[in-house]
Amino acid sequence: MTQTKTRRLLLIEDHLWFRQALALFLDGEPDLHVVAQAGTLAECRDGLLDGGLEDVDVAVIDLTLPDGDGTELIHWLRDYAPHVAVLVLTVSMETDKYDLALRAGAEEVISKSESIEGILAAIRRLTVSPAVSRSM
Repeated sequence: MTQTKTRRLLLIEDHLWFRQALALFLDGEPDLHVVAQAGTLAECRDGLLDGGLEDVDVAVIDLTLPDGDGTELIHWLRDYAPHVAVLVLTVSMETDKYDLALRAGAEEVISKSESIEGILAAIRRLTVSPAVSRSM
């Protein structure tokens, strides 16, 4: 019997219904587990990111948050939790925002209109070898 490694996820998304639905779906996968969620940068600062990132493999981050830009969080993660792979999931696929996210340190940027299979594939890809993704 082979044992599958559980990929631990942090979701940062301001649309509550979307975040909850995505978390429910991801938790239903045998190799994925959402360990924390937030809807704003303030929620992250007020508890989710203070010392609790050793148990996170991938952060799924929206760029447009009500109290700031998701790239702020990406910069923070690169400084304080470089082991966490970053997947940006956004409505806006404008080239400048896409480029900003990658320059901030995101491994991958995909559209919220991507299929759930595409989102799952991206998460799994990043947990196989985030260093390889960063160099692309």
